[in-house]
Amino acid sequence: MNRTTAIILSIGLILASTVFGIFFLTARNNDQTVNVVGYATQDFECDLVKWEFQIHQTVDQGQSQTGLQQINNNLEDFKDYIESSNIEVKDMNIQPVNSRPEYEKGEIVGQRIFQKISILTKNLDEIEELAINPAFFSQKGINIENSRLKYFRDDLDRLKENLLGKATQNARIRARKILETTDLKIDKMISANSGVFQITEQYSTRVSSYGVHNTSSRKKTIKVTVRASFKVN
Repeated sequence: MNRTTAIILSIGLILASTVFGIFFLTARNNDQTVNVVGYATQDFECDLVKWEFQIHQTVDQGQSQTGLQQINNNLEDFKDYIESSNIEVKDMNIQPVNSRPEYEKGEIVGQRIFQKISILTKNLDEIEELAINPAFFSQKGINIENSRLKYFRDDLDRLKENLLGKATQNARIRARKILETTDLKIDKMISANSGVFQITEQYSTRVSSYGVHNTSSRKKTIKVTVRASFKVN
């Protein structure tokens, strides 16, 4: 082997060693991370309610005008009723009147006339009392169906933001716990991914990979996870 060849081989070995050393150091540094899942949960009570229902009348064929007048009278009676319960008419969303034929033995024998109504308000107690008390409707001869209450939180976005912060803090605490028996300490967080929010009725174990948003309960629990990776030194 001549001197030139030896020099070239030496340089090649040095470069190879340097590249390998950099790769090893990088791999070793990349291994110095800890991955954890932080968790946060909070109970809360809704401050907004939406009451949805529809009133209806069934009349004989050819009596549609009579049915429309009955629906209109029912609606006016209901407006007076909710105003006496500290609910404002402006909170109501009244849909146009609709109708569909009623059949008997394959023949049209009448018309079912109905009107959808919804009320969105912060007066939860008043709406609940109205929705679960059928006395007014029976007294006025108002037929009501598909009645349901949906509960919401007006500042839900802010609540979610705060919960994400708590879940991230919990992830850091868990990372510290994992390293307690070592001589390593966590450094900066290098990545974080939020899970979906699970909003359920209180004491529920229901979860979904797509998230849950329960609207049927006034009191709820919101949960979220954060997958975080911390550098370790």
